[in-house]
Parts: sequence; structure tokens; C-alpha cells
Amino acid sequence: DATDMDFPTVKVPVAYTLRTSAGKHSVISPLTDMVQTKMDLDSTKTFEQAENEVKTEKGLDLSVSVTVNFVANRDKDAYKKASDRAREHVLEIQKSKEELSKLECKHHDDDSDKDSDDDRIRKMLSGNSPNASLDLDNDAEVKMACSSSSNSKCDEVKKKKIKPAKLSCPGPTPAAQTITFASPGNLTLGTATPALSATSTSGLAVTLASTTPSVCTVNGTVLTLVAAGACTVSANQTGNANFAAAAAVLRTFTVAAAPPVGGTPAAQTITFASPGNLTLGTATPALGATSTSGLVVSLAATTPSVCTVNGTVLTLVAAGACTVTANQAGNTSFAAAAEVLRTFTVAAAPPVVVTSATTGKALYVTNTCGGCHGTPPSAQKILNGANSPITITSAISSNTGGMGMYSGKFSTQQVLDLAAYLATPSI
Repeated sequence: DATDMDFPTVKVPVAYTLRTSAGKHSVISPLTDMVQTKMDLDSTKTFEQAENEVKTEKGLDLSVSVTVNFVANRDKDAYKKASDRAREHVLEIQKSKEELSKLECKHHDDDSDKDSDDDRIRKMLSGNSPNASLDLDNDAEVKMACSSSSNSKCDEVKKKKIKPAKLSCPGPTPAAQTITFASPGNLTLGTATPALSATSTSGLAVTLASTTPSVCTVNGTVLTLVAAGACTVSANQTGNANFAAAAAVLRTFTVAAAPPVGGTPAAQTITFASPGNLTLGTATPALGATSTSGLVVSLAATTPSVCTVNGTVLTLVAAGACTVTANQAGNTSFAAAAEVLRTFTVAAAPPVVVTSATTGKALYVTNTCGGCHGTPPSAQKILNGANSPITITSAISSNTGGMGMYSGKFSTQQVLDLAAYLATPSI
């Protein structure tokens, strides 16, 4: 059930052991395991010596400590590299174990069932068995049995030591399964709750649990309401040898407060912020309104010719004043809230400006502008008006270079066209 913290949704597929030295166990990781291995191979090495060898071999900063939680410090480059090297080491272990497991399973399938215990002993003693590395001569139990017992007892102990363990070889890939779990719907404190029901396509039992115990609890299929709020229940099926674990299904619903003693509903208020003034053709923000009761607030536009509302989505229709109302009708526990209105302005979209460089060229030629600025225009001062109608109108109003003679002569559209021509004088 171990989880790879670099990939939280992935379970570690191959079991392996992580070790560290006595007194160095605040963090046990692949890095501490590498250090411990070096100390096992050379008993004269200190932890610090072995640690520095590992850091040097893995290209790590010597200031990095292998006993620090590198996952929690991944935002630092040195520890991110340490995390990456540790992960590479684990993947190498996993790959080696997977390959070894395949070989052992093949050996088990091909040979183990055919060989007798005596055959295994012969293979062992001749060095042809995968267990040949086992040192029987120095095994304490074998020494005792063979030095003080009969040959049959000696052989029996040796057989027990040599006989390979039953391998758990990979079986077929587990099938997928899914969960069906219907929400019980919104409920009220003090009222009866329906029995929860969830099924899996595998037919395996589904486990239900509350992730919000302060609001609700679950025991088997029995739902108990604790307090008003949002209750979330999860449905899980962990799978077995034939089926993989199903994706968890969560259902969230509202638990309303119980009606107060005496039957008088409690008051509630609405909070609803205005989206502010808007312009046609621009994106609109999502509307949001809440009530102190926790009940859902309904939003609606009272000016549908200007704007409409669907859920929390505001759509602008035309320029004008848009009014949106927020209402909560209440229930047995809460009285209806006072309506909240928000009115804001919807401005018309700015007009689409269409310019014509060709028309601007005709105006330029007709008004003999070329006499001063050349045709096509080439002087830098006149070219400053390229796509800048304000530059042209400023020059006219200030009589720059005698251009005051054109005062009142050009419309706004014509000035736009002239500016477009000056941006493309070679047309």
C-alpha cells in the first residue's frame, strides 16, 4: 500500500526495504539506504564517510544531508536533485526485482515442480541452484543438527533450508470496476434519513464513509445528521485479485438546520456583490450570492431587454441599466430573506472604425497636399501622422507648417482615412 510521493496516485508496484543507521532515523529513504549499504560492505566506514561517497557518486551538493526530508524541500535545487537521484535508485531496484521475479517464476514453473528435494540438494551442492549462495556449512541450525544428530536429521534440516519458498507469481491483470452511488438529496436535521445504497459492477461490497464528520457520520449504510452544513459521503471499493480498485465516488448534499423550538423560522440575510458597470461585447464575471442560512440563493434579471441571468451566468443584451435580484425563499427552518437588488450600467460597445487608405490617398491628392509633402508623401513630419489621426488634427489646429488652411475641411472619418494612407503611402 506504499505510495510514491512524486506520483501520489501511483502505488509502489514492487516491495523493497529502506534502511538507515542507528541514531540516523529521522528520515529513512533510498539515500539513507545507499549509505547503509556502503557501511555494510565496509564496517570501518562511518556514516559521514559513506554519506559523502554517496553524494559524490550521485553528483549531489556536499551540503545536502541525506537525513533531511528531500521531498519537503524540493523547492530547493539541491534537494530536488537529491529527490530525483533517490527516485532513479528506487526505479532501478524495482526494475531489478521485477526482472528477478519473472526469472524466479519461470524457474518455479519450469523446474520446481519437477525436482525432488534430493535433486534440489544436489543442485545446491553442485552450485547449479539459484540458492547456491546459501552457506549451509556455516548455518547454526545445520551445524547443530549435523554435529549431534543422525545423518537423516542432518539431511532433513538441510532440505528445509534449501527448499525454495512458494513463489507468488503474477496472475492475470485485475479487471476494472465502477461504483454506482446515488445522493440521498438535501436533508434537514431532526428528520429521518434514507438508507444509503452503493453498488459496484464487480459485485464486491462498497464501503461508505463520511468525509465531513462534523456535519454527518456514516455507519454501514446508516447516515446520521450531526449539524447543519454540507455533508460529503464517499463510496469506495478497494478491489481484490480479480478486480482493480474502483474510482471513489463522492456525493455532497446540504443538511439544513432543524426548525427552531416554537416553530418560528430563523432569519437569514443575503450577501450579493454587484459585478460593476460593464460594456457590451466584453466578458462578464460569474455572479455570486450567499445566504447566512447556507441555503441556495436564486438570481434573476428584472431587465431582460438589457441583460439575462441563467444560474450564475450573466448575459448582456443591450446598452442600458441592468438590474439583478437575489432571493432565498427559506424553508421550515429559515424565513425568506429580504430581496437584494443590484443595478449597474451596460455601456454600448465602441463603434467599429473602418478606414480606407485608398480614400485617404484620393483626399491627399485632391487637396494638393503633395505640393508640400511630396507624392507619395516622404517627409518624416507628415509620416508621423501614419495611423495617428490626432497628430493630423493637432497639426491643423496649431497651424504647423501652414496646415491651419485645412481647419474645418476634413471630417473625422476623412482624417482617419488620411492617417491610414500615411501608414501605406506607396499604394
